[in-house]
Amino acid sequence: MDNSTVTYAKFLGAIPFVAKDRDQRYGQALFNLLTVVRPGLAEAIRATPLDPFYREEHEISPELWTMLVEKWDDYA
Repeated sequence: MDNSTVTYAKFLGAIPFVAKDRDQRYGQALFNLLTVVRPGLAEAIRATPLDPFYREEHEISPELWTMLVEKWDDYA
């Protein structure tokens, strides 16, 4: 998966597989995958209240999902 071809839907679908394959928390996998496909977007949320790294799936804020979908194409 690289940032030139990945869609938001493809990104979302990959998170659980990355988490399981690498034995990571959901938020950790989300952030690590985001750094590969949208590094600028990952940097925009790093160390902010939206940063999902230490969270499980049910703990991810709705604001993060909104921001990701709204900004996805801006960081392509």
